[in-house]
Amino acid sequence: MHSPPFATRLDLIQGGKPAGSRSIKTFIEKNQPLLTLHGHIHEALEVSGAYMDRIGETLSVNPGQWIGTTRDISKLHAVTFEMERPEQTLTHNCFQR
Repeated sequence: MHSPPFATRLDLIQGGKPAGSRSIKTFIEKNQPLLTLHGHIHEALEVSGAYMDRIGETLSVNPGQWIGTTRDISKLHAVTFEMERPEQTLTHNCFQR
């Protein structure tokens, strides 16, 4: 899902305000998938300090994307995990130019 769930550590924008999707959060609360992957809110990791959060039994992840004032200092954030054991194997990676 492109947008992160509303009012989690994954949807915070500058100033600490939530900007995620209420519909996605409701879907997760209702269906409790094992794992959800998100993006859209690039600065969430920098603002909240977290790239994952729990909604009930669901592990939700937004790796973030830090973008500086020039392209020379932007960093690509990614997560890797094993499908059979996402929570135990989840790692956050940062790649810099």
